[in-house]
This record gives sequence, C-alpha cells and structure tokens, in this order.
Amino acid sequence: SKGMAGSWGTLAVLTDVTFKVLPAAETEMTLVLPGLDDAGAALAMAASLGSNAEVSSAAHLPYTIAGNVLGGRLKGEPATLLRIEGFPKSVEYRISQLAKLLKLKSETLPEKQSRTLWREIRDVVPFADSTDRPVWRLSVAPMSGHALVADLRLQTGVDAFYDWQGGLVWLRMEAEPDASAVRALVAKHGGGHATLIRASEQQRKTTACFHPQPPTLAALTKRIKEQFDPNNILNPGRMD
Repeated sequence: SKGMAGSWGTLAVLTDVTFKVLPAAETEMTLVLPGLDDAGAALAMAASLGSNAEVSSAAHLPYTIAGNVLGGRLKGEPATLLRIEGFPKSVEYRISQLAKLLKLKSETLPEKQSRTLWREIRDVVPFADSTDRPVWRLSVAPMSGHALVADLRLQTGVDAFYDWQGGLVWLRMEAEPDASAVRALVAKHGGGHATLIRASEQQRKTTACFHPQPPTLAALTKRIKEQFDPNNILNPGRMD
C-alpha cells in the first residue's frame, strides 16, 4: 500500500480500496491573527502548534491572498489562521486560551465560515484564476518556507501562501515556471520537494513536473517500476 501512495497510477490498477477514517469534529472555529508578516506568522503558528490548544490546522495568507477567500471577508491585511475542532465548549475554551497565550490582535470565525475557509485553502482557491500561470506545490520544513519565498522574490515574480504550519507552500509564478530557481532554493533551505501542479502545455513539455530524485533513489524507483509494470503500459511517462 505504501508503494502505491504517490505512484500516480504507474505501478498498478486499484480495484478495491479500504480507508481508515476518524469521526468528524462536532464543530470548529478559527482564530484569525491579522497583520503578521510571513516570518512573524511562522513563529505564531509554531507557538500555537506547540501549545495545549490542540490546533488542528495552521495557515498563513499574505495580504495579496487573504482577500481571495471567504468572498473577501479577510481582505486588506495578511491573515494567520489557526483552526480548533472538537466539542463546542472545548473549542470555545481552547480558542480563548490560545488568544491569551499569543497576546496578539485576533478575531474568531464561527463554524460555517471556518469550514468554508479551510475548504478553500485545501482546494487552493486563491490560485484558481482560470489562467495557466505556473503553480508549484512545495513541501519543506515549516520554518523555512517563508525564507525560501523571500529569496525567490529576489529573482522572479511570485505570489505565495502557506499551509501545514508553513511546511506546504503554494507558489504562483507570474511568467515562467523557473524550475531551476525554485528547486535550487528548496535544496538551499533544507531540502524537500517541488511539484509543478499547473502550467501551459508548452511549459509542461520542457519542465519536469516531479522533483528530481537522487541517483540511488531513481535507480530503486526504476527497478520497482520494472517489477510491477514490465511492459510499461501503466501511465507511461507520467513520472518522467
């Protein structure tokens, strides 16, 4: 099963899938911290995830992004977002305790707005702009994402927002994918993965969508592919 995860249909055809799931939270609320820059947001998210408030999600939307969710409800300032889920009284208590711990200006989004907000973040709604401007999905160490984006902005036009406490960075490039620059900075800032999610057809032909593997791992991947699919009939070329 672990071999199938992330193989993009290149190893086997799945005919029967079993999922282990957890009960849905009874309710949720989101604490919004307005006005923080990317570095300040990274520190606030780290402090929140390290607290006993049991924060289930942490994201940061710079001011260029914040107005593109919740119908513009957060427009005008950067927004650092902290979601707390569970039973109503517990959620209310933990939200209040987290606000006291952080000692920052804050407001609270009720359940309906909170659920909508996190669905839009999950679906990368801020970059669903009906264009083919390149969009990257970066997986990096949570405290290095904002520094990586700052360095990238010195080289090219880019917009970004952060999920998973800053460890998942969504980038939208203004022109070319600039794969070499993006992946060089991923390596510089501690390593990770950069996957090209959206680009024009021509850009996809000239840019490797998946992060290049080290030679030893690439050789292992090749051997596994040959064992599972010796005739190369399953999604050929998908991982190239």
